Amino acid sequence: MNEGLGKDSVPGRLWAILAALAVLCCCPVPAVAGMDRGAEDPVPTNVYLMALTVLYEATGQPVLGQELVARVVFNRVAWIEAAYFEQVVFANGQFMAWTPERKRAFQWCQIEQGSDPACFDRMALKWLGSVPDARERWLDLLAMSWAVTGGAPDPVGWTGVRYFDNPRFWPEGEPPWASAKVFVGQIGDHCFWR
Repeated sequence: MNEGLGKDSVPGRLWAILAALAVLCCCPVPAVAGMDRGAEDPVPTNVYLMALTVLYEATGQPVLGQELVARVVFNRVAWIEAAYFEQVVFANGQFMAWTPERKRAFQWCQIEQGSDPACFDRMALKWLGSVPDARERWLDLLAMSWAVTGGAPDPVGWTGVRYFDNPRFWPEGEPPWASAKVFVGQIGDHCFWR
């Protein structure tokens, strides 16, 4: 079974190298199938947004669970044909870990700091705090986010996930919208649906 793009897998290591090179070179993010985001869309905007979303929503979850959260973002962007990831991540009622303070900090990094990678790094490292190997964990999330936005294949059995939630937040064990979706499975604390 494909266990995703963990840093110890061959595809994970390859994507980590490519991601590092791309971030250093400020190469454009590969387009989502059927979408034209333009050459001026630099890696930090979407890749950093996705990596921060995974960091805020799935810290402490297994690597596959973190990748699936990234895939939820990516699949929703493609599904609604959003021009920018912000349209999905910052939509009302979505990705609740993005507090107003975090949204303002991200927008400040993006607009006032010109999407300076160091600004996004500071956001991530502030969240990770004194976690051992915080920098390496953050770089792993960036590499995974680059791989997902770059079109790496979905893990076997998890194709097309567009929703996730933590059942412990719901008295009935699942969110009210879940009955209208197809349950795919649970990884760590998160359940995933199509």
